[in-house]
Amino acid sequence: MVLLALLFGFGAIGVGTMVGGSIEESGKFELLTLAMDGMLFYLLLFWMINVMMELQRDEAVDFQRLLYLPIKLRTVYLLNFGMSLFSIGFPFYVLVITGFCVGLSMEMGAQMLMGIPLGLLLYVMIAAWSYYFQGLFVFLLKTKRQRQFAMMLLSVSYTHLTLTTIYSV
Repeated sequence: MVLLALLFGFGAIGVGTMVGGSIEESGKFELLTLAMDGMLFYLLLFWMINVMMELQRDEAVDFQRLLYLPIKLRTVYLLNFGMSLFSIGFPFYVLVITGFCVGLSMEMGAQMLMGIPLGLLLYVMIAAWSYYFQGLFVFLLKTKRQRQFAMMLLSVSYTHLTLTTIYSV
């Protein structure tokens, strides 16, 4: 898994170098916008797969067990959110956005390295919203039957959205 993430990261360095070189030649930044849109689509695609996997398993740290301990609820929440940040999609996105920004900085200058913290902040922002909705989803669907039905609806809607996006191009 780590080797695949590293491969994606080195591929992103190549893509960033090519995009930066073509922007330097033509002076048009539309290609950079398209490349960043592709990065966002990549993030959201892998994030949706990760959300589907996370919803099928329980919390990393069980809230009900930890509430018996002398720990604040805020601490338990932050611990659980921190553990959800480092999911299977984390190295894929971080290495790809870092590689892309490094590749851009090779051609366009060091100011393109500012994209690395911006990409990481985007990752944390999407993680916070999805963690909130995952908690809401788990709270609303307590029975196994409701959860299976909702997972089926999510899978069908995800497949429909993906196929509609692919075939509309």
